[in-house]
Amino acid sequence: MYRIKQTIDHFIPNWNDLLDWIPDYRGNRASYDMSEIIMASVFMFLIKEGSRNQMNEDGEEQQLQSNYKALFGLDIPHMDTVTQVMNKLSPEHLKSCRRHIVKYILDKRSLHKFRLLGKYFKIAIDGSGLYTFEEEPYPSCPYKTSQNGKKTWYQNVLEAKIVCRNGFSLSIGTEWLKNEDGHKKQDCEQKALTRLLGQLKRDYPRLPICILLDGLFASAPVMAQIKSKGWEFIIVWKDKKLIRVQEQLSELRLEGEVQHIDKEQINTHKLKTDHIFEFSETTLSHKEHEFYYIHHSFQIIEVKSQSVINKKRFISISSLAPNRGNIKELTQAGRMRWKIENEGFNAQKNHGMNLHHKYVRKNFTGIRNYYMCMQIAHIIEQLFLLCRNRIMQGWKTIKGMWLQLWAYMLLVPLSQYPYTSDIKLNYRF
Repeated sequence: MYRIKQTIDHFIPNWNDLLDWIPDYRGNRASYDMSEIIMASVFMFLIKEGSRNQMNEDGEEQQLQSNYKALFGLDIPHMDTVTQVMNKLSPEHLKSCRRHIVKYILDKRSLHKFRLLGKYFKIAIDGSGLYTFEEEPYPSCPYKTSQNGKKTWYQNVLEAKIVCRNGFSLSIGTEWLKNEDGHKKQDCEQKALTRLLGQLKRDYPRLPICILLDGLFASAPVMAQIKSKGWEFIIVWKDKKLIRVQEQLSELRLEGEVQHIDKEQINTHKLKTDHIFEFSETTLSHKEHEFYYIHHSFQIIEVKSQSVINKKRFISISSLAPNRGNIKELTQAGRMRWKIENEGFNAQKNHGMNLHHKYVRKNFTGIRNYYMCMQIAHIIEQLFLLCRNRIMQGWKTIKGMWLQLWAYMLLVPLSQYPYTSDIKLNYRF
């Protein structure tokens, strides 16, 4: 945990002051500062407690309170107290905290080596379903009606994350699906995307961006919005999307190349992987929007029997012009959209942060604030795990590392921590 505190100090200088800057509606009688309230929520996700009840139970341990105070200079409040604040605090304040963190990372040029074509930051956008409800939890919650007339309320979110080849999936923008006009018309991801793109442009007006999207967003309005903001895009092209544009492919001359890579795999069978890259030299057009076709397919072949073990293909459309020099980088960038699923949503759902757990059930403001604390905790976790240092070499699994770190926090005084000062973290990625 000492190393995590180092990570916070390195990437978020004056973290406690940043949190205390958030307006406190409670007045001067509050028992805990805003930094203590918000840090308790972030810490709950960071050490993967999984629920407010578990955080309360562990928070009563005297050794944890002592170590926590020594590390962060803060006390641990009861999570009911935290929830009272989360239910009334404007979500824009925690969004500003996340924006401050991301901008500081960008200003330090920590992510510049991962840019596409040496210029564009890759931002993947995708939606995820968080919760379902049998009864209406709050007025703006969207709902679905089944054929037998039963209503089910649900809460979805559209998330934008900076994705990098080293595994980063850093939250940079969030837009919630909500019914602004009551019950007349349901919100959808297409409308939420418009709001999210506008939010990203306001927050990062000069950042060169390449937006990565799945086939749901392969449409002229989406392309127009992205290009109007001076950005580029790579969008998955599914078979049933832009059908008329597919007819244009037969009239174009496609450039392509084949690569053969021999490699040894499990049980010593030699396998050969054939990679095929294809792209259009000239643009395709759809409702006055022009873009390029890029295609990557591969098949794994057993050399001895020449049998195909596995084959896959990835087809995208790109506003960036492909050529023989950059086609591999463009196709890899298009495939990196999956990082928002794997390193993003999946990590938060299944690796301890318990994304699907209802930390607040009937307050939309509280739901958004706890979700934002989870995104901040996930950013801190990735900065700690993916930096090049010797800290990670002592554990076989990340889960085992967190279990041992948490055991130290609960049972061992900070002064007895091993390696508290002799190892310096290397914050190169």
